[in-house]
This record gives sequence, C-alpha cells and structure tokens, in this order.
Amino acid sequence: MTTAQEKMTFEDFKNSFFYGDRSDLNFKFLAHISDEQAIRFFKELLQELGSTINDGDVERLMVLLVEWQARGYAHQKNYDYSEGPFTRLDRRIDQAKLGLLTSSGHFVQGDDPEPLGMNAMTQQQAEDRIKDFLKTEPQISVIPSDTPV
Repeated sequence: MTTAQEKMTFEDFKNSFFYGDRSDLNFKFLAHISDEQAIRFFKELLQELGSTINDGDVERLMVLLVEWQARGYAHQKNYDYSEGPFTRLDRRIDQAKLGLLTSSGHFVQGDDPEPLGMNAMTQQQAEDRIKDFLKTEPQISVIPSDTPV
C-alpha cells in the first residue's frame, strides 16, 4: 500500500484497483492485464470519455469496460456446479417469481460457513485475504426462500 505522498509505479497504480488503495470491482481486471494493455485501455477510455462529453452517449463507455473486463478475466477458470442445493421449479420460469443472488459472503444467520476458518469475517478481513480466497474452491450457501429479510 502507498500513501498519497509516495510515488507509485504505473503497475502499482493499475494493480491498486484489485483490493488495493483504490479497490473497485469494476476495474480490478486491470491487475490481470499487462502494463501495455492497461495503457491502451486508459487511452481508449479517455478517447471514449471525450466523445461521450460531446454527444452524451454513455453506452460506448459500458461497452468498452465490458470488453476490457472480458480480456482481463479470460484466463480465469470458471467453476461449474452440476450438483448443489438446487430446487426444481414446479412451474414454467415465465410464471415463477424468482429471487436470485450472485455474490459472496451471504449466508443465513447462524449458518456461517467460516471461510478460511474465520468466524464472522468482516468485509475488510475478506479484502485483506482475497488472494487466499482465489486459491480455494467457492462454497455454495443455501438461503431458503422463507428466510426473513
């Protein structure tokens, strides 16, 4: 980590979006691309930002970000769960009321999966150990539909 007064390299800057000083889930992909690619990304981002200021069309910024995120994460292995705590629907999906959650760290009170052996892990503790999480297989937690909000 660096302080505001310290100078940092470009590599340190781009990597600081990955659970660093500038932790930002939209830009953490920068840690997975080379410095040269990151320079190209920022150049394209600034060009598209200038065009957006001129015409107000923000879609180009979203497209650019998604394209670069895909490049940054292309190397990662995706987990596939063919078995799990899944419930078969009793009606067609267009007739069902669904609630979907895709995230980490969510579980029913009293059913803490104790990731990495820690009970009641805080968000800061999780960020501090993100590299440890990336080395372990993700866990699926069951959250019943009748769980009080």
